[in-house]
Amino acid sequence: MKSILLKTALLLTALIATMLSVAIRLDYDVKKKWLLDKDIIYDTDIYGDLYQICLIEDFRIPVEPRIRQYQFSEKHPSSDDAEMFILGDSFLDHPRQIGIPELISDSLGIKVFYDSHYLSPLFMMGQYGVEKGKRRVLILEVVERYLNTIDPTLTPEQEIGQDKREEQIEASKPVPIINVFTGILDYFFPGNQDVEFEYFLNRSKYIGRITSLISTVRFRLFGYINEMTPVYSRNPPFLFYHETVDQSKHSYFHKHTDEEIRGVAANLAYMRDYLSLTYNLELVVMPVPNKITIYNEFVTGVSYDNYLPRLYRELENEGVHVIKLYDDFRKSKELMYYPNDTHWNTDGMNLGYQKTIEKLLELGKLDL
Repeated sequence: MKSILLKTALLLTALIATMLSVAIRLDYDVKKKWLLDKDIIYDTDIYGDLYQICLIEDFRIPVEPRIRQYQFSEKHPSSDDAEMFILGDSFLDHPRQIGIPELISDSLGIKVFYDSHYLSPLFMMGQYGVEKGKRRVLILEVVERYLNTIDPTLTPEQEIGQDKREEQIEASKPVPIINVFTGILDYFFPGNQDVEFEYFLNRSKYIGRITSLISTVRFRLFGYINEMTPVYSRNPPFLFYHETVDQSKHSYFHKHTDEEIRGVAANLAYMRDYLSLTYNLELVVMPVPNKITIYNEFVTGVSYDNYLPRLYRELENEGVHVIKLYDDFRKSKELMYYPNDTHWNTDGMNLGYQKTIEKLLELGKLDL
């Protein structure tokens, strides 16, 4: 009897969850504001991206509210009108601070085009249809953990290969009758719905608080924490992203060989030459330190292998312009990163902006 009741309860739970997910069709780009306005979910965006992963109250530290991003504002020029290009990742596209592209645009009164490079900046430049014209600067920002991942050989010409791959994928699709059936299923059960459904539950005004309570109790009693935030400091309360503390080549603990560093520098030198010859753009590279690179003493006694300073030297040997942030970040008395977020905070962004201006002045690229 108990077994039947348990199976019935599980079946009803699964049925309710399925009906709820179908009814809502969790498209957060469309429905998030409605859910917030109706007080159905609470906005944990105000507590940092790593807190949202672990939901442990010990790391529930408020951060600045979101603001309008430069890329989507009326200030942002087209690539055709740009006087300077900046390609970056989430450090420059972070919606909590006025970013370096906007700071440069406002302070210098020039048209700065910004976009995310997705680790393939040469491909991105080809997508914009940039024409070779007068000499302009392109600032490429890459966070430390992805410097050895960025692809310098992905050029616009490779779009042809991409088209062929897409044709092959199209040709391998099931026959139309199966497509109709799967299309109906895809409508009611989008591919990312499991993730979004979990996201909805975590942020629910009621269930979300239970999730947070359970996560907090497990952490305080047993030290359990989400595998995406496995390394942390209790005092001060700091969270570190898994990619920077695991055994991968992105990690703080990965010992970079001289050969690896020469390879990264050679890749960036390739980009410099390609951008100059193809678009008459002058490359300036900004490697952003991983959070743990600056605050490693909070969580480990393992010394830093000086990856960034060694890379700076190799880039200079290759003749690549580089904005050096490491020493200034380490020496700063101000906190440069959010304790419960992967990204730098407003002080970090502003120091990055100051070092960028200094480098542009050094290169004679500013008419001040």
